Amino acid sequence: PGPELVLRDVRVTRLADGVVGRGHAEELRVYRAEGLVEADAPWAELPGRPEPAASRGAERMSAASARLSLGEHARLDAAGGVRLVTALGDVVDGADAHYAADARTLTTSHPVRARGPGYRLDADGLTAQVDTGEVRLEGGVHVVGLPPLGVAP
Repeated sequence: PGPELVLRDVRVTRLADGVVGRGHAEELRVYRAEGLVEADAPWAELPGRPEPAASRGAERMSAASARLSLGEHARLDAAGGVRLVTALGDVVDGADAHYAADARTLTTSHPVRARGPGYRLDADGLTAQVDTGEVRLEGGVHVVGLPPLGVAP
């Protein structure tokens, strides 16, 4: 069965506990009976909130497509050119990302490339604990430390 609702060029603003989150999708499909929402070319500006001191806190996420499963074990699966940008200027690119709401974890099942102030790295994948900001890199990890701006390597 097809979706019960199809929206194009969708802009979303969510206000929860005084915090604003924004997003957009070229197309949004809602499957109410299945508890699913699918989006093409989505991006989201994630709401700022108090984070643990060690957390780098994602600020923006984009992907070619995403699928949100609602219900007791809500899950977001994003695929195709997934990009996460943190408040501290880190940029993580990968083929996919999976967020499990009940465990508050973000995982990837394909290699990722990240860069930020003073470093660049490649890894086979990652697992991030949203509540603590702990990030565990998987498999073969390659890290390159970069000199500060204005300093020759």
